[in-house]
Amino acid sequence: MAKVKKSICKWKKEKFKERFSELKKSMKSPKFICSKCGRAAVEKGYLCKPEEL
Repeated sequence: MAKVKKSICKWKKEKFKERFSELKKSMKSPKFICSKCGRAAVEKGYLCKPEEL
């Protein structure tokens, strides 16, 4: 998976709609969670304050 330019923590509602397929891939079997907002992802590069699950 490629490094995203902006963490999903900072995505606005419109970005979720535009990049929904990428979001689904990033959340499949998550290994990390953002300690700031609670979003989860498979790679820590998707989150702004990742912590391992």
